[in-house]
Amino acid sequence: MNLTKKQLDSTRKMIKQMTEMIEKQSNCCFIMSNPTRIKVLVTINQHRQICVSEIAEIVQISVSAVSHQLKKLESFGSVVKNKKGQEVLYSLNKKNHVVHCLYNFQKQRI
Repeated sequence: MNLTKKQLDSTRKMIKQMTEMIEKQSNCCFIMSNPTRIKVLVTINQHRQICVSEIAEIVQISVSAVSHQLKKLESFGSVVKNKKGQEVLYSLNKKNHVVHCLYNFQKQRI
């Protein structure tokens, strides 16, 4: 082994300090790795608040497929669900790190 104990300890400490950031980046990569999720996020971003059936119509997938993706996005805190009577509207959680990844992604589009 070429590394000294001091080098090993230093690297362990650095990784420990970076754990939260590493987890956030990993979550972002997971969410952004699915084209359907990106389409759903972009659609919600474009319309601020939108219901599942409208997302399904725009993205051209089934309502159940949209609901499945929204559940994943909600579990990561990327979208917020708001009930208005019988209707459920979704919006982006502007404080979420995945949403910030989306903004950066959209800035780079051609």
